[in-house]
Amino acid sequence: MIDSGTGVYQLVNSSTVLVELQSNSLGISAAFATLSAFGEEPGSIAIWQSVTGTLTVTVDGEGFYHISTSEPAVFAGEAEVVTPGMLEVPAQVIVTMNDLFGAQMF
Repeated sequence: MIDSGTGVYQLVNSSTVLVELQSNSLGISAAFATLSAFGEEPGSIAIWQSVTGTLTVTVDGEGFYHISTSEPAVFAGEAEVVTPGMLEVPAQVIVTMNDLFGAQMF
């Protein structure tokens, strides 16, 4: 997502799709997201990409972005295990976000 402000964003499954939508489809609000989980071993991490879902984004008076989902979002695909130490990594993760926030979210 490119610093687009408040609104509802449809999750897409790759940064390529996001760039294509932003270039060719005016008025469509889309976002691409990744989900990371850290393992017990130092440096072990698994990463999934967004597949489906929507994000609701608000910006407060201090400029902090707040992100929530009204329904669970699906992150899937090949879970990229960067280093050993992640056992039984699922191919799909379903998450609900409730008021994730920060100054540099996008």
